[in-house]
Amino acid sequence: MVYKLDVGGKKGKSFHLELSEEASKKLEGKKLKDIVKGSEIKRELDGFEFIITGASDKQGFPALEIVSGPIVKRILLKRGPGMKKKKPKGLIRRKSIHGDVISKDIVQINLRATKEPQPLEEVLGKKEEAKTSLEKKPEEKRPAEEKGEKEK
Repeated sequence: MVYKLDVGGKKGKSFHLELSEEASKKLEGKKLKDIVKGSEIKRELDGFEFIITGASDKQGFPALEIVSGPIVKRILLKRGPGMKKKKPKGLIRRKSIHGDVISKDIVQINLRATKEPQPLEEVLGKKEEAKTSLEKKPEEKRPAEEKGEKEK
């Protein structure tokens, strides 16, 4: 199973990564709020430390600490994670929630950097070369726009 990672830095910018199968095996079995070394994820991230803040499985159910183990369980939720922000006061819903253990059912994992020897943007940011090759060409005026300018 290959996981998709959303890695957030201390400055608030997030980056999206896709793990190799070897790195995915290292993350399997970890729980939410566990600390992961950057070298386990990618060689370039050596020296970084991340905390697992959340995950979601292949059905889209969020992983919460309320449920322990790699299972999906239907629980009653009032407020907080797993519920929509705007809802009537006093609403209680039974929702499916994935457990707090990373398993093969998990597709996406959220990480937050706790130790950054250098900014994440330098390591994971897009290369400057890509920006120069995609520079916009000067916009050409359409014939309809030229006619409109002549009439004025």
